[in-house]
Amino acid sequence: MERPLPRFVEVRRLARGSVAFYFRIPTYYRGLGCEMANEPLGTSYEAACGQEGKGGRAATLNALFDEWNNHRRGEPGEQGKIARYGTIDWLFRQYRTEKAYTEKVSPRSRPDYERIMQMICDAVDKNGRRIGERQIMEVTPRAADKIYDKIINVTCH
Repeated sequence: MERPLPRFVEVRRLARGSVAFYFRIPTYYRGLGCEMANEPLGTSYEAACGQEGKGGRAATLNALFDEWNNHRRGEPGEQGKIARYGTIDWLFRQYRTEKAYTEKVSPRSRPDYERIMQMICDAVDKNGRRIGERQIMEVTPRAADKIYDKIINVTCH
């Protein structure tokens, strides 16, 4: 019996005989400017595709794709929901979809992580610009230390 696959998920047989799942954006959308990374989803169907092909990591990636595609077509979305590629907002958004967050950060700790990430993104620099809107490369180690100190002083006092 074959299991259903979410959109953009491919199955490949590995050299050792097992199967692995991959998320692949079609070249058509690459030509339209989609910069989402293709990525391996692992060898577990449940982790990659969820129950009955309606969840897992693929569901998160497809939701990100849908958001990008709706924005590309000019459809209204939630204000500020699309984070510009390469910004601090984008970095934290990507992190929240990674295994390092979804599997390693306990559900009990996630609200704290979310709150700290939001505080960092909403902090403003001396020019009044949100840190979350800045490109990752703009944040030097010294600037990161200043942001850290600012957040620590807010949460501890």
